[in-house]
Amino acid sequence: MLVVCGSAQGQELLIKIPYPVKISSPGYKYFTGLISEAIRYADPSRKVEFRYGQVMEQGRALYELEAGNIDIFWVATSAEREKTLKAVPIPLTRGFLGVRQFIIRKDQQDLFDKVKSLDDLRDLVACQGRYWPDTEILQQAGLAVMTNPVYRNLFEQLRSGRCDYFPRAIYEGPTELRMFGNEYPELMVYRPLILAYPSATYFFTSKNNAVLADMLTLGLQRMVEKGALKDYMRQQKLTSHLFPLSQWQGTRWLSIDNPLAGPSVHPDDKRLWVQPDEFGAKRQSKRLIPSSSN
Repeated sequence: MLVVCGSAQGQELLIKIPYPVKISSPGYKYFTGLISEAIRYADPSRKVEFRYGQVMEQGRALYELEAGNIDIFWVATSAEREKTLKAVPIPLTRGFLGVRQFIIRKDQQDLFDKVKSLDDLRDLVACQGRYWPDTEILQQAGLAVMTNPVYRNLFEQLRSGRCDYFPRAIYEGPTELRMFGNEYPELMVYRPLILAYPSATYFFTSKNNAVLADMLTLGLQRMVEKGALKDYMRQQKLTSHLFPLSQWQGTRWLSIDNPLAGPSVHPDDKRLWVQPDEFGAKRQSKRLIPSSSN
């Protein structure tokens, strides 16, 4: 449970979060830094100190969050998660989470050069986390998916050929290969193709932690109004390489629906969500593939 220490002036918030798989990772620094920034925008007198729990895979972290054993977690939103947890309904990376590029094996580039439509993906298999909403999103679009509950194992599955591509948010793939590339020299990010669907990372708290959720909502709203969230993205190692967005001009853009999207997902809201036109991408018409019967 959120703990507040100190006097009325200069109060400190002690926030418990899972211990990161790698504490120096750009993603960890991005989201914990954004917590501190949002709290500062909500109340400049308050400072944040993080306390760490155990290293947790996503499914375990959500369980511990609902139980109140950690205070906050950042994860893709879904209708189900918005029912069981308290969402801060502001996309933390402007919806770039749903703008996906593929990590592939380097010897498979010619294969992906031939992918011009969703139909062309039918005979290829994606790697995804077992408890990630993205798994069902891809399956609902008729795409084959192989899952694993452990994030790092997905790279092993891809390297061994058990799956063909690992869809990652456009800011995640390059960052991950910088971190793990020495272990997986066979892998690369395939840049010419984007698979997109409405998805966003939110901060979530337990239903009983409304104080923290409300504070973060206020702070993030103020950051959006002042353009500070966009500025933050341009400055952070996790996302700075996305800019200028004109570098993606001419990219093949395939889009699918997100049937799991929560009621707070409004991707046409230009204040909060990145728009396809900002990329200058060649957007393909949406063609959903019926799911095969099981």
